[in-house]
Amino acid sequence: MGCQSTYVQRPPFLEELQAEPKPLTDVTGARVLAVLGNSVTTDHISPAGSIRPSSPAGLWLQSHGVHRRRFNHTAPGVATTR
Repeated sequence: MGCQSTYVQRPPFLEELQAEPKPLTDVTGARVLAVLGNSVTTDHISPAGSIRPSSPAGLWLQSHGVHRRRFNHTAPGVATTR
């Protein structure tokens, strides 16, 4: 991908994506994660704000070699609004 973003990453499921999809099957054993009203948008559930270095996300980023000043960056050289 070439991008060093801490947000945008290539999803692992794309690695084994076939040109022809498998036939559809029934979903079994699934459970509802959340029932949300029409007033909930992606802005409500997307990452926003600062990532604290001591938070689980901050600790994970640091353990993967991401420096604290790169937290909340979407691409190399792009500054955050904070």
